[in-house]
Amino acid sequence: VAALSDADLTLAARWLSGRLFAAADPRTSGAGHALLLSAIAAAAASGEVEDGSGDAPLDPAALRPRLVALGDAGEVAAEALEGQGGAGVTIADLAAAVEAIADTRGTGARTAAVAGLLRRLSDREARLAVRLLAGDPRIGLREGGMEAVLARVLGRAAAEVRRAAMLTGDAGETAVLARADRLRDARLRLFHPLRFMLATAADSPDEVARLMPDGFAVEDKYDGIRAQLHIAPAIAVAAPIATPGAAAHVFGRTIGAWRVALFSRQMTEITAAFPDVAEAAAAWASSGAALFAGGAVLDAEIVPVAPGGESEEGTEADADDALPRVLPFQTLQQRLGRRAPTAEMLREGPVAVVAYDVLVASGEPVYEQPFTARRALLGTLAALKPADGARLHIAPQTQATAADLDALFDAARARGNEGLMVKRLDAPYRPGTRGRDWLKVKRALATLDVVVTAAQVGHGKRRHLLSDLTFAVRASGDEGAPLLTIGKAYSGLTDAELATLTAHLDATTLETFAHGRVRTVAPTVVLEVTFDAVQPSPRHTGGYALRFPRIVRLRPDKTPADIDTIAEVARLARLARRDG
Repeated sequence: VAALSDADLTLAARWLSGRLFAAADPRTSGAGHALLLSAIAAAAASGEVEDGSGDAPLDPAALRPRLVALGDAGEVAAEALEGQGGAGVTIADLAAAVEAIADTRGTGARTAAVAGLLRRLSDREARLAVRLLAGDPRIGLREGGMEAVLARVLGRAAAEVRRAAMLTGDAGETAVLARADRLRDARLRLFHPLRFMLATAADSPDEVARLMPDGFAVEDKYDGIRAQLHIAPAIAVAAPIATPGAAAHVFGRTIGAWRVALFSRQMTEITAAFPDVAEAAAAWASSGAALFAGGAVLDAEIVPVAPGGESEEGTEADADDALPRVLPFQTLQQRLGRRAPTAEMLREGPVAVVAYDVLVASGEPVYEQPFTARRALLGTLAALKPADGARLHIAPQTQATAADLDALFDAARARGNEGLMVKRLDAPYRPGTRGRDWLKVKRALATLDVVVTAAQVGHGKRRHLLSDLTFAVRASGDEGAPLLTIGKAYSGLTDAELATLTAHLDATTLETFAHGRVRTVAPTVVLEVTFDAVQPSPRHTGGYALRFPRIVRLRPDKTPADIDTIAEVARLARLARRDG
């Protein structure tokens, strides 16, 4: 660390944390696996093929089985380019090449740019470069790990390093500040996703009372898309530090005098998918410019609501600021992943944003204040809501005892929500942590016995395991009745259980697809799964999908003849509709 210049330390820290650019810079490499394999194949050819010299380029399709086998495009690059080492590059050279790739438009031109970079690298450097372009350095750090390393290597307090990284949104800037012992100089920069605080599940009211004996607040747990809303005067939006030319690279959208951005729980920008929310937020800011001056960040949920402003009580939603009737989550799905929803989607699938916490107000971080203080700030913002702000709401809240939770839970479910959120009154907002200051109270609808019909290779540390399991029920109770798929689960089993299961599924594979990544298997493995809801779905042969399915356990004591039928799934769907 000591030998690096500030510029090189900035870049190295970003890259080792898994980012090409600062978190406030929306640029990406634009290099998915298909593009990277094409570039690796092109770079693996030596000489000029047009005049008959050199080697013909590899067929990228020939590299796909190696990607499945190795689970890492960087390893594919090192293998394909072994012995063809280039002269190598400096950190600054690699940064310039990455910037050029990010700014290149067109798949062909970008592929050529990546191939040109790989020809300059040794096989070891190519491994790292491809991993960086793919967004996964595979060294086990990521941002939280990088912060821990900086604290240990530079002798700084871990909490101070985390706070600086939270404020700046840049592991590189944080590293430079930490080395200079200037972490207290870190200043808040908006328009990068701040880490979300996460909740821990509570199994019963008694557990809530045990964990929060001094009282708590209760809110509905909404069944939508968690979103972080950033609002600031457009003129005050600062570009990321140490990123040349970054003024043009800022998240969000300018609407009148305001800049607005929405980020998902996955820390990705979703502003374009919800232009209606962004426009409503800008109108909100205009009605209370003083409190939004300098910027505000809200933690919220985007929920689908009934067209026409029908409220939960059947009255007009804007009569007393009642939250509009929330619709099932699947009505949101057509908006997800779209760069620009159509006018018809916006008209027929309206949404509302329900804010339940504030992290920044009037340009100042407030997330370290107690929950009660943050809720008071949220109430102040609510008072500024414009008269026509039917899309903007503050989550209703009550202070309750454990004895009230069952009734409150049933009322939340009757409003179409998932359950309850229980929050400690004196707790700060703890970004990126899953503690016991927030508890989520949900009830699994039921469990089903199902049989595995297909399996897919997982990701990360499970890239060599068949961890994504598609499952089915029977069309009827008759022996030999067809199997009908109703979902896929990938959580609930240990790595040891998955390793044993993978060996069995390998031995019972019927067909393989996607170069071995996906396979159908003989229906022999019975699972018990739980879930939060049953929804109609044309994607599955059973016509239903389980929402948030989780594997409870393997059922080696049962055979495929013992699994549930589609009639039971339909019954649970009717039950969910009645209760919701």
